[in-house]
Amino acid sequence: MFLRTLLVAAATWAAGVAHAATCTSPSFSLGALPGDTPVTFSGTCTGGSGGHDDPDRSFVSYYTFTLTDPVSWLWGQLALHPVRDLHPDSPTRGSFLSGLSIDLISLIRGGIETAIGTGFGIARAERASFYAADLDPGDYTLAIYGSNIGLTQPGHYDATMGVSYVAHAPEPETYALMGLGLIAVAAVARRRRGSR
Repeated sequence: MFLRTLLVAAATWAAGVAHAATCTSPSFSLGALPGDTPVTFSGTCTGGSGGHDDPDRSFVSYYTFTLTDPVSWLWGQLALHPVRDLHPDSPTRGSFLSGLSIDLISLIRGGIETAIGTGFGIARAERASFYAADLDPGDYTLAIYGSNIGLTQPGHYDATMGVSYVAHAPEPETYALMGLGLIAVAAVARRRRGSR
């Protein structure tokens, strides 16, 4: 009996994995993030045939990136593109033909995952935002967890992510050169005043 239960559980799990929603570019590298220009990326997710709470509709997309210097803050936004059935004679009137629900946005570094955005879904908003502060240089992964809630079409999101790198304090050599420059300017000004 125990073996039979175990086999049924394994088959159910395997079926769920086989029919889970999939996204274009489920894992994509954004490279080193520039501090002056936000990066953009997108995803299209399909799959699942059950109700909106069917786990077969769930997906996760990963975006890897590198921070070259300490970051004071990282921000981002996902624009969701829902399409509702508004045809008056349609049996699915009011339902989403396409759309995504974003359940969690997290940042992963060194095997530690931290939530940076959560609770944004198609029923409540057409955008999902995320934010993180005081990040060290290194390699990171942005994970987007959600569900495809469209009845007939894939869901789609467009994302923008930017960073604000910490301003570097000048090196001691820079202060020394500035001091020497000021002394030189003062000496030239004094010399000119003395020669008049």
